[in-house]
This record gives sequence, C-alpha cells and structure tokens, in this order.
Amino acid sequence: MLRFLRRFTWLFTAAGRAEIKALFFALKDDRAPFAARGLALLALVYIVWPFDIVPDVIPVLGWLDDLTIAPLLLWAAAKFIPNEVMEAARAVVRRKRNGVAY
Repeated sequence: MLRFLRRFTWLFTAAGRAEIKALFFALKDDRAPFAARGLALLALVYIVWPFDIVPDVIPVLGWLDDLTIAPLLLWAAAKFIPNEVMEAARAVVRRKRNGVAY
C-alpha cells in the first residue's frame, strides 16, 4: 500500500502543482469530456463533504482517506482529457508562470 501511495508524492513538488493547475485549466476547456469534469467535481465534493468513508473527526485516518481518494479521482479525471487539451493547458500554465499574458 505504501508503495502505491509513493506514486503520488510528485504532486507535492512544483511540477505536481503545475500539473494540477493545468488539469483545472483543461477542465475549463470546452473540449474536456463530461466524465472528466464529473470526476473532478466528485473529488472536490469528497474533500469538502462532511460525510466521508472515514469521518474526519478520526485524527489521522479521516485525513488519510481524503489524501488518497481525491488524488485518485483527479488522476482518473486527467485520463479522460485528450492529450491536445492537456498540452494546451500546460502551455497556459507555463505562460502564466513566466509572466506572459495569455
């Protein structure tokens, strides 16, 4: 299980944050499929909804399920988005990071 979770440690790096920003730019694109938008919305709702698989009042386990299920849903959403849409979104993030208006 720990080996599986290590796959997601890159999300906490600068490249991971840029990829998450690109995912949200891609989800705003009209070419993004409904399934990708639905999975991303489900991830957001799962984080803020007070009723989880493991309640958040349980100190470590309640947060751990949020930290595993939400990235899995975002990963699944990213798999539905076409490559050309993701590349366009990554270009927007690069331009914004370099200070160029898009």
